Amino acid sequence: MDSFEDSSVDAFYIAYAQFISTTIQKPSVVQLLPISETTENETNAEYIYEPSPNGVLS
Repeated sequence: MDSFEDSSVDAFYIAYAQFISTTIQKPSVVQLLPISETTENETNAEYIYEPSPNGVLS
């Protein structure tokens, strides 16, 4: 984090083997920093939880 904050590095990535099955592991790379901005559609998602908490507990 300190390296990113003082601008000595531009981005952080993590590389790992994504487990698909016992015989298949897919190499994956994910960018951690800088965090990309989300789009409008991703932030305004509405979720419906069924049944309601009262319905589960009654």
